[in-house]
Amino acid sequence: MTTPGATTLSTPSSWDDDPAGASLLIATGRARHNMLVMSEHTFLIDLFEAWGTPESSIRSSFLPGVSAPTAPGHCDQLRSYERDGLTYLIAQGFTTAYEGKAVRRVNAIPRLAAAGQPDAAVIVVRATSLGEAPIGSILPVADHLMLAPHMVPTDINLHSVEWNKAIRRAAQHTHAAGPDVIAALWAGAVKPGHAESRVLISMGADIVIHDGLPQALTLMSAGVPVLLLAVVDSVIPAQGLQLAEDTGVRGRDDEAGSVPTPSASTPTPHRGGRRVRRADVVGTGTSTPINGSGLTIPVDHRVTTILEGLSEFLLKNDSRFASDRAR
Repeated sequence: MTTPGATTLSTPSSWDDDPAGASLLIATGRARHNMLVMSEHTFLIDLFEAWGTPESSIRSSFLPGVSAPTAPGHCDQLRSYERDGLTYLIAQGFTTAYEGKAVRRVNAIPRLAAAGQPDAAVIVVRATSLGEAPIGSILPVADHLMLAPHMVPTDINLHSVEWNKAIRRAAQHTHAAGPDVIAALWAGAVKPGHAESRVLISMGADIVIHDGLPQALTLMSAGVPVLLLAVVDSVIPAQGLQLAEDTGVRGRDDEAGSVPTPSASTPTPHRGGRRVRRADVVGTGTSTPINGSGLTIPVDHRVTTILEGLSEFLLKNDSRFASDRAR
């Protein structure tokens, strides 16, 4: 009997939920993988060429609660590999936060994988630079601003999460990843404008992402160390984000429509961490097309280099990335 005025919560059907991750055992033959990797296909081409044929390959949407992704560059494909004693579950695309699907669909793969407690998870997403990091930068996220509350993972318990420093340092040790950044999750598929970007910068953000954070928070809530890699594929021009000396507001145009040039006395805007400078960003090489649009970004083999560097770290450190609290 339902109390009048009470709100009822819909419960998932039997094939919409699998808290024990049994479906992954059925699909891949493994109840647990050492590493979960989630990325659009574009950034995994070099990896698949180097690693060859997987142990198993299935449609991601075969799994409970998982929807076939529809965003460009994302495939409905899940691969399982074993290399040098480590096992990898690689989602060759996933339902993105900006497709408009329910948060349970967006977080379905991380939720299933977390049941097996992988040693690490790597999520690769696209990002917009707020005027500092150039196109082609691959930047590890060290902290976040959750600006899409409808995408926050839900649970019956409250969680405290932290971004694992050890996994970021292992990635940076490969010299394929740039400096730490603070990422703002921006709701929807429309990138922020100049006015919105100025607000984000004042809050400490270095980059804007449209996906990846809900999945990362789901995994971190389950105790899985996560490396969220942001590949910069667009930049809000720095000229439009200059800090106006008279108002303290970035990019306020004068009456003629020009952007004021900061003087030597203009204060440097506060950023939550160390500012990303062009000199900090790793040099780039071969270009990779973006979604067949003709625009290219230099990604070359760096995502593969980072994944192999993390694998080496796991093998040397008993498959563990120590938490910041433990050090």
